[in-house]
Amino acid sequence: MENTLNQELHALTLENARLERELKKSKHREEQWYKLCLMESQRASALYALVKADRTSSAI
Repeated sequence: MENTLNQELHALTLENARLERELKKSKHREEQWYKLCLMESQRASALYALVKADRTSSAI
């Protein structure tokens, strides 16, 4: 499970970087900004799940 969360976090981080680059050159900045915020929220959620899983496995 931890490996899957790491992969998800990595993929979301790469997608965020791509969206940030697009945001700088996009004519549709507002739409890109909303996408970036959504992706960052998903990345934060995956990171939280990873930390929570790590704490749970450490407590065992």
